[in-house]
Amino acid sequence: MLPQLTNQAPSHLSKAQKEKWAELRKLAPWIAVTDEALLTSLIEKMSRQKQISKELKKANFVLYTDKGYAYANPLFGMLSTIETEIFKLLCQLGLTPVDRSKMGVAEVKARTKLEELISQNHNVAK
Repeated sequence: MLPQLTNQAPSHLSKAQKEKWAELRKLAPWIAVTDEALLTSLIEKMSRQKQISKELKKANFVLYTDKGYAYANPLFGMLSTIETEIFKLLCQLGLTPVDRSKMGVAEVKARTKLEELISQNHNVAK
């Protein structure tokens, strides 16, 4: 069995990111030392997702070229890409119900803390 990752977040993370690190570490005690880069990447991408979502709320959904042609705001593509990357990282870290069941750590609850965390991040994105 691999040693567990410490609760000490990498120093380059912001205060909010360090709080997210601590929350995820508490919710997912199976995360090992070898997963540190994945967990760090997940937290950074979640922060980026939040930033892009905030920008989208202020921006126009449709933009126009100088010739008057309409095109979708590129932020939509960026948000879609980062959400796909986040989902892949969640799977790799065993943070989805299916992946937890594969690891044998699945719990049957109406709603887990992890699902609340993911939902909370998703609601901010809307």
